[in-house]
Amino acid sequence: MCTKLLLSLSPFLFLSSFLPTPSLASQDCLLLGAKYPAPQKPSSNPSVSAAKFSLAQQIQQSLRNGSSAYGPFPNNASFSVDVFSVNEEDSLFSYHNSVASLRNATNGVKKVDAHTIYRVGSISKLFTVLIFLVEAGDARWNDPITRYVPELLAPNYAQNSSQPYNPVNQVSWSDITIGALASQMAGIGREDAFNDIAAGNFSTAYGLVPVSAGDVPACGVRTPCERKAFFDGFLNRHPVVAPFSTPIYSNIAYQLVAYALESISKRPFRDLFQDNLVKPLNLNRTSLTKPGNDSMGLIGEGSDGPWWSFDLGDEAPAGSAYSTPSELSAIGRAILKSTLISPAQTRRWMKPHSHTASPTFSVGAPWEIVRTTVGNNLVDLYTKSGDIGFYTSMFVLIPDYDVGFSVLVGGQQPGIVSGVLLDMIAQTLLPALESAARSEANIAYSGRYVSPVQSLNSSLTLSTDSGKAGLIVSNWISNGTDIINALNTVIVTPSGPVKRGTKKLSVRLLPNNIKSPQSSNGTQELAFRATFEDTSAPDGRGSFSRNCQTWGSVDNPVFKGVALDEFTITVGSDGKAISVFPRAFGARLQKS
Repeated sequence: MCTKLLLSLSPFLFLSSFLPTPSLASQDCLLLGAKYPAPQKPSSNPSVSAAKFSLAQQIQQSLRNGSSAYGPFPNNASFSVDVFSVNEEDSLFSYHNSVASLRNATNGVKKVDAHTIYRVGSISKLFTVLIFLVEAGDARWNDPITRYVPELLAPNYAQNSSQPYNPVNQVSWSDITIGALASQMAGIGREDAFNDIAAGNFSTAYGLVPVSAGDVPACGVRTPCERKAFFDGFLNRHPVVAPFSTPIYSNIAYQLVAYALESISKRPFRDLFQDNLVKPLNLNRTSLTKPGNDSMGLIGEGSDGPWWSFDLGDEAPAGSAYSTPSELSAIGRAILKSTLISPAQTRRWMKPHSHTASPTFSVGAPWEIVRTTVGNNLVDLYTKSGDIGFYTSMFVLIPDYDVGFSVLVGGQQPGIVSGVLLDMIAQTLLPALESAARSEANIAYSGRYVSPVQSLNSSLTLSTDSGKAGLIVSNWISNGTDIINALNTVIVTPSGPVKRGTKKLSVRLLPNNIKSPQSSNGTQELAFRATFEDTSAPDGRGSFSRNCQTWGSVDNPVFKGVALDEFTITVGSDGKAISVFPRAFGARLQKS
């Protein structure tokens, strides 16, 4: 092409072969993650205030009626709900219900509150992995567990010495890593003997043969096994699936993770629990084993009482811990703020390791990740559930909003009560938190931005819209050129190029959680990326055409080493925007 012809074309035409195919119109197809910076003062937002009032009303009405919009709600359990924001000191929402019979309790509390100690069951697994990361990091994540737990290499277990190794009968321990155990990808059995029917007197009820005294596990049911006895029993268990096939829930996996950490650190796990979790966060009522003082505990009466003191022995890292609503919030704040491990390590940790058969549920280490929608946006809830006898618990972190919550239940049918409370919280609070984030972004960033150099004729407008996530870019002029109009002439869609003047391109800025240190005068630069969505594109109808592919189009194209989608916003000490900088276009625009 000759130079004269090149210069006669639109200055953006050369981008046509580089700019990505925009997202499809039927989706709000943006990058996964927060669409606005997390709200700094959610408690002051009217939508959040209304949601809190509504949530309290729903709980009270459900307790009166014994039912809710989400199913039965029996009033035979005590429970505590505590919602927190990383950016505010006080609880965002709390609710405590003390079942009537608790007034007659002879042990523990007679009324639950934010400082009541509950047994939190498998939330212990989350503590165990966090403690591992604090003590040893994740560099050993891909090391085989056999490197640290030598009993797993014991020869000829569960077979005669004359028989060859059979993967149907024997776990391939050398293929199982610490990370596989931490993320439920090891494919090993759930328990040692705790769920063994042979320990009861009802095997024939299941059509099984009667058991003799020699068939009954010597430990692991009513009393915990010592380490040697545990391996003597568990190494006879068959594999469930091959390692790294599909998530298989296992309590024993976290006992092995703790054994590995003891080998690495040369210290008992109970000391690591104290030194890497309890002491750094000043937790007074969180413990691995039963507290010495029962007076602050929610302790069930009658047949439920033993669950308070039930000893899990070496399986404690999987499900023995005790904590309170307020201290779970402190742990949640520490995770979201990367108080105990680095931000990069926190981001690596808070990711899925595998999908499940449910399209809205994935598994991490040991996160149970629930994917939901808020408006048109996908939001991932990083959760860990726990159940042990009388107690059901749930711990939830929502990185998009810097918010988390816990639901702790003790009593009859605790799982039913917990499930309803979780649905109530998610359906009521999440839309309000999204509204709070959008409202704060609107106050902080919306407005017209203009170059102080009038001859440049450069400006743009930022705004928010309840129907579209992110900061909406409009009226974008650079060097006298209407940028959105120019980009419309060159972006390739499934139906062909979008013609000049159609203005179907939606440009939105998303925060990417990168920011500069604050300057001496309190200003700070926040990084954003723009997404370009063609709202005129046809709806996707098949497995491939309906996928959101925006993630593959970021940072493309570039101009002199700077991507066209790079933006920064400079904010003052009050968090409000001073200027916006479309970096590839070279002109910093001041808020007018």
